[in-house]
Formats: sequence, C-alpha cells, structure tokens
Amino acid sequence: MLELITILLTEGVETAFMLDGGGSSQTVFRGRTINEYSDDNGFIERPVVDFLYFAKDTKSRLDQDVLNAYKDIGDLGKIVSDLNAGLVGFFNKVIYVDNLNNIDKNGMYWALETSLNHPE
Repeated sequence: MLELITILLTEGVETAFMLDGGGSSQTVFRGRTINEYSDDNGFIERPVVDFLYFAKDTKSRLDQDVLNAYKDIGDLGKIVSDLNAGLVGFFNKVIYVDNLNNIDKNGMYWALETSLNHPE
C-alpha cells in the first residue's frame, strides 16, 4: 500500500480512495457486478486491493459525451436487471394448472397445450 501511495503522490494525485477490498466487497463497472465474493463465508480476506479509480477533469464535449454514454449504459443495465427481477416475481405468483376446469377463483394462471379442457 505504501508503494501505491508513493506513486500517487509522485504523479500529483490530490484525492485517492482506499476501499476495504474485503471478501464481501463487490466491484460494479458500468452497472454490472464484475467480481465474486472470495471470503469463504467470512474466513478469508481478499489478498490485495481490487479497486483502483482514475479520473480526469472533463475538458471537451466529446469527453462529456463519453461519460454520459457510460452513465446511460449503466442506468440501462440497472433497468434491465430490475425488470428481470420483476419478471421472476411475476412468475412466482402465477398458478400453474393442468386442468382448466379446476380453476375456482380469480387470479393469474398458466396452462400449456397439454392442460385438460383448454380452448382449441
């Protein structure tokens, strides 16, 4: 860690973050988790820091457009992830039936062609 601090100071870095990096830490890049837990249920720590962040002042319109595009992609990834989670919740609430004549209350039902008494 001391070597990293020395390099950052030599390069004129004014602000740096040293994150925990423990086994339960997650690294998210553009809205996607890119690492797996490594703590073996809390018994093993990650041996080295797994996060290094570089930034620069936004100077040009192109730089700002690229930053906005990355943010939009991350936001879109989050929306898709949330939609997938919603679909899982939806399908967990659907009642699967194998005979449509057995339906006796309102609700959402899922019937296949093999279900008895389905409309032709």
